[in-house]
Amino acid sequence: MAHFEDATNEYSTVHSSKESEVLERLRRATWLGTSKPQMLSDPIQGRFLSMISVLVNPKKILEFGTFTGYSTICLAEGLQQGGSIDTLEINDE
Repeated sequence: MAHFEDATNEYSTVHSSKESEVLERLRRATWLGTSKPQMLSDPIQGRFLSMISVLVNPKKILEFGTFTGYSTICLAEGLQQGGSIDTLEINDE
């Protein structure tokens, strides 16, 4: 049985879309291969970013703080055909 911090988190988890296989693999690689994996967006945050991007349907996105690219992939789900994402990350890791 999954552990939920509170009722809101449980509700959000149960009623949100599952993260894709690509995002699952990236999450695992981040937790296994970085020094601060807790900086990674969680699946609920990722689905929220994706939903906002799909609703806005942007042509361009500027992202500050890319880390391992999890949120970047989520944001890309709503990009217009031919759109682009520019990302900035200060940490070389």
